[in-house]
Amino acid sequence: MVDSKDGITQLVKSLATDEVQYKLPALNTPYPTLYLPHKQLAFHLIPIPTYSIELDQQYTLQNLSLEARKLNIRFINIFEDFYIIKKEVVMQRISAILGVFTSIRARNTSVSRIDKRALDDFLHTNNLYSSPTARYKYGLFYKDRLVAAASFSAGRPIQRNGKTYRSFELVRFANLAGYIVVGGVGKLLKRFIQEVKPDDIMSYADLDWSSGASYEKLGFQLIGITPPQEFWINPDEKIRYYPHKLPQKLTDKSNKYEIPIEEILEEERYFRFFNSGNLKYLLLP
Repeated sequence: MVDSKDGITQLVKSLATDEVQYKLPALNTPYPTLYLPHKQLAFHLIPIPTYSIELDQQYTLQNLSLEARKLNIRFINIFEDFYIIKKEVVMQRISAILGVFTSIRARNTSVSRIDKRALDDFLHTNNLYSSPTARYKYGLFYKDRLVAAASFSAGRPIQRNGKTYRSFELVRFANLAGYIVVGGVGKLLKRFIQEVKPDDIMSYADLDWSSGASYEKLGFQLIGITPPQEFWINPDEKIRYYPHKLPQKLTDKSNKYEIPIEEILEEERYFRFFNSGNLKYLLLP
């Protein structure tokens, strides 16, 4: 992780207004850490694995993230593969966390529905994750430029406290890289609620990047924590694969020879790793 570690370290040191420490005394981790004590902020730099994490260790990163949350330390897990594949997005997010961004007031933007292509293109450029299936897609426009986007799922019936609710999910939200629309999420939520009239909205805060504070400011309530998500990565390819989206040639080989897929992956030098999971939130409009 030499290149990514050096690149991130140089960026943090250039933007930080206080000292940068290279260890977080309160947490025990084998990975490099950049800690800004006056900001209560830590960047946790995680290299591409060279061995598989055992199942009984899958909660290691989640436990670190939750412990940091208890200590009111914002703890950012930065995976090397994301840095390699989406370096510009990672560096822009780090800059924004350190207060370097262009601010746009939501009241100066307009809300419009956008199509799948517009959403997919925006998320591909400005978000670390892919654009999943969504029923409702909205954008915020500033001077005719798309500066933020959000997507919501279709509704589904959920039983809670003996009643059936029409529940929806806020699936994705992203700002244009280098910008933050202040009040943007709230404005998009308000339009969605006006048009769709959901009984509730749930969403997930990525524990690798978020403490959940922004959700709580919007009125979301924390209702759970999801298990860490498993993925497999080959150090040469530097591409992560989730269990339901493994390379077809490997799943075919597993099925043909009736060999457990884990053994096939290990033979091909794919290593198992886990992220921190998510904080699960619920909003009752």
